[in-house]
Amino acid sequence: MTTRLRSILLVGLAILLIVCASYFAWRSHASTAAPTQLTVSQKAADALPRRSPNIPHPLLAAGLLPPTNKWYSSLAFSAQHQPVYIYPLTYAPTDTGFSISNPPIVSSAGAIFGSHVPDVSVNLGTARHIVQAYDDLSVTVGQQDAAGATTATTRITQGSPFAFTELRQAGSVTVSVLGTVTARSAQTYLLTVGERHYGLYTTAPASVHGQTLDIDGKKGGIVTVFTLPAGANQQLYFDAASHPITSTSVTYKTTNSAITTDYVMSAGGKKTLFAATPTMHIDGQPTGGTFTTLLGKQPVYSGTSFSDRQDAPAMPPSELPLGNLTASQRTDLIQKLDSDTASLSFTQTDSYFGGKELYRAANLLQIAESLHQTNTAAVIKAKLSARFDTWLEPSGALHRDTLSFYYDPNYHGVVGLKSSYGSDTFNDHHFHYGYFMYAAAILSKYDSSFSKKHGDMINLLISDIASNASSSLFPKLRVFDSYAGHSWASGTGDFADGNNQESSSEATNAWYGMYLWSQVTHNAPLASESRWLYSHESRAATNQWLSVSSPIADGVPYSHPTSGIVWGGKIDYSTFFSPRPQAILGIQLIPMSPGQTYLQNTAITSNITSAAPAPKDLSGQFDDYLVMYQALHDPAQALSNATHISGPDDLDNGNSLTYLYAWLYSH
Repeated sequence: MTTRLRSILLVGLAILLIVCASYFAWRSHASTAAPTQLTVSQKAADALPRRSPNIPHPLLAAGLLPPTNKWYSSLAFSAQHQPVYIYPLTYAPTDTGFSISNPPIVSSAGAIFGSHVPDVSVNLGTARHIVQAYDDLSVTVGQQDAAGATTATTRITQGSPFAFTELRQAGSVTVSVLGTVTARSAQTYLLTVGERHYGLYTTAPASVHGQTLDIDGKKGGIVTVFTLPAGANQQLYFDAASHPITSTSVTYKTTNSAITTDYVMSAGGKKTLFAATPTMHIDGQPTGGTFTTLLGKQPVYSGTSFSDRQDAPAMPPSELPLGNLTASQRTDLIQKLDSDTASLSFTQTDSYFGGKELYRAANLLQIAESLHQTNTAAVIKAKLSARFDTWLEPSGALHRDTLSFYYDPNYHGVVGLKSSYGSDTFNDHHFHYGYFMYAAAILSKYDSSFSKKHGDMINLLISDIASNASSSLFPKLRVFDSYAGHSWASGTGDFADGNNQESSSEATNAWYGMYLWSQVTHNAPLASESRWLYSHESRAATNQWLSVSSPIADGVPYSHPTSGIVWGGKIDYSTFFSPRPQAILGIQLIPMSPGQTYLQNTAITSNITSAAPAPKDLSGQFDDYLVMYQALHDPAQALSNATHISGPDDLDNGNSLTYLYAWLYSH
């Protein structure tokens, strides 16, 4: 080998080693970097027409995305001083500052209330409020003077008993109490209102005048008001009151066996206090006593971070188990499938009922495939694909009045062109888009071209409700509340009882549909997030909507085993659309997808008996879902009760006779 050839080979080898080293370094970085949930490009969003039919004028600092569907949304969208519910604290803006309370729990036969009572009011001499900042668990309210200058800020945090106020400029602060004031020291005070106890910490000494405290506040001074549980270690609270929370974050990790959620509250390196919800399993021992709130008993932990570990639920498969049908059941199901396929059509043009039609057709497709009805499956697939092509055409809103989506640059989200149930003000988006995600995932199983053709649009719908990071396009986790463990449905939350959610089952269906989409697109980070969301939402559905324990409360005991609407400050046996008990239970069952296996862990018999005491009561709206729910416990009786359901008029528009009987036979 010549010297020249040897030199060339050595140079080539060196170049190869550099390339390999660079590649493996890139691979190592890629494998350890934070996972990306979805790649949603600006280009994909720009393909949608931009419209703002309901332009919001939020009370919001410049640069912040409007916080729709949050526990504190009313602070940004309402000038009516609506309270927000933080647990154990409630907070309400006033004309000159704010008030707080740990409200008494009062019940009636049809509702349980934890409504805000202004036990302690803080007068900052301000003229209005804005949302100054927010993060995963907290919101900072800016108190402004008449000229629009922020003179004070107050941070309130979920799970925290404290409202921390920092003075941006010197000024007097007056604290009024609907009870008695007792000085502990020049900077700490006990406030008592009946059987409810509060504390106050201030960096500037206060002068007490009966039921008021006057504070000559200095710039940078702190005034902290907080609620105290009876019999708690008061010093623990007063110590934490002097160290304001400065930021919060929520992270999660999922394994096959566990779902872990970590809540971090930064307070200058000092410990703070955290009231856990009754369904959390927090590491360590509670040392701060127990609050009684609308959620139930809330134990209080001391620390800087708090870890909730839950057993991971098995994610249900998308197919109903049809492998053990009898010959007669199979024949009957194929006959119903042929009939439903022959009449399959799409008539709904809004994103809620239109989404349910897609869901209905997807279930027919899956049953046809499971029963090896190839020709029937081809017909359903063609019809479903054509409807999706219309719905998911990015520019559809430019030449249609319905059956399309647009991007709202003011609310920062994707909206169905024809509004339904206030979807143009961001109500119920997870209810609507869950049906699209579910149907898209099922169709993609049998049509590999679908995700390539329409993946960007489905990803935009997912990002609208569940982006795992805030961006210029979407807020982080628009609808889901990481502390409460469930979603909120109202876009603006402009109610005296706080935000609310009615259909716990449609919320769970959203995360199940998202999980199915992660499987067909092989997106592991999206699968992890959807499992985390599904785990929390299904647990909340089980423990708050489908099981209500009447607490020790003033008034008449709550007389129902379930609820219809969970609010920030109320548990309500009602719906927005019907007073019928069957509807109140049924809206917690819809759409009875294969993902609703958590329903097996609920009190099925007593829940059905409460809503429909006799078989004759299984009639009207949602009776198909009540019968399907009954099949989880008594399939023979459910089959008997289903005989009166004979056609489309007896079914919800997201259901079919084929799917109803496939469910009954398979259970």
